[in-house]
Amino acid sequence: TYYIKSTTEEGCFSITPIAVNIIIPDYVIPNMFSPNGDGINDELTALISSSVQVKFFKIFNRWGDVVYTTSDISNYWTGFRETSQVPTGVYYWMIDGTQESKRYLRSGYVTLVR
Repeated sequence: TYYIKSTTEEGCFSITPIAVNIIIPDYVIPNMFSPNGDGINDELTALISSSVQVKFFKIFNRWGDVVYTTSDISNYWTGFRETSQVPTGVYYWMIDGTQESKRYLRSGYVTLVR
């Protein structure tokens, strides 16, 4: 709770409480990374709530081909498909799993810049 104090020119004041709700997301995945070897943002890592049991984390190119997949969410993508670098572009990611006996499905896009 934050408190806002308002004061008139005459010195009268009023204090108003403001409740602030903090929403913690169940996942955080950057929308851009740059695997260029400079040591900054070289890996794409998914931060997932510990209550989620991940079945897979997949990354697809714009033609729908899987360029990366893992079932261990602590692994990270370095911008390679097998032994070849993938080109700069936008990639689609998807996480499938369960959370408290319910299906957990999240997806989005990430831009890879070399």
